[in-house]
Amino acid sequence: MNNTWNYRVLRHSDGSLGIYEVYYTDGNPDSRSSVPCAVGDNLDELTRELRNMQRALSEDILDITTYKKV
Repeated sequence: MNNTWNYRVLRHSDGSLGIYEVYYTDGNPDSRSSVPCAVGDNLDELTRELRNMQRALSEDILDITTYKKV
């Protein structure tokens, strides 16, 4: 049995896009994460969002307990 995962772009019913973790069993996609890692109305917006995420890797790491959830 070959179980793995990767990131995939999924289209919502309103046409917006999201990048999700997609899980595979025996090479076939069978489930996804409940929350997207990034969202946008089109591929350009998703690309911008990923660039913003990549920039975060060069910033100081913040302590999660310092900030409240919104």
